[in-house]
Amino acid sequence: MNHHFTEEQEQFRQEVSEFCKTELQNRGKTTDYAASFKQKIADRGWTGLSIPKKYGGLELGAVCRVIFMEEMAYWRTPIAPYDYGVTMSLLGNICLRHGSEEQKKEYLPRIARGEIFCGQGYSEPEAGNDLSGIQTRAVRDGDDF
Repeated sequence: MNHHFTEEQEQFRQEVSEFCKTELQNRGKTTDYAASFKQKIADRGWTGLSIPKKYGGLELGAVCRVIFMEEMAYWRTPIAPYDYGVTMSLLGNICLRHGSEEQKKEYLPRIARGEIFCGQGYSEPEAGNDLSGIQTRAVRDGDDF
């Protein structure tokens, strides 16, 4: 079994590493840096690394997604691997595997463009991490929840 990156994966790792190094050196002291950094990642297509091309992604696969998250963590960037991981690994993959074609067309391009990030809430004081005991609910309020 080969436990080494392919040449393309290693090139991708170097590209992400160099991007992080450059961006972090040039970030200055702006308060909106995290949003700016996320947008630069989206502009490179990295928010859609493993999303199929037909939905606007790069279709690079799971290994490149992990390489990306490792580099983000290594460089301590303002985009937490958790933020990206939940959006792509949970929302993106669930939609890819179990979503209707309509849902895939609605959400996957938006993930790939970096327009949506999601979070995951799974703990409350009375329930801990017992998901069956969670009391929080989403309530529609006009166009939002």
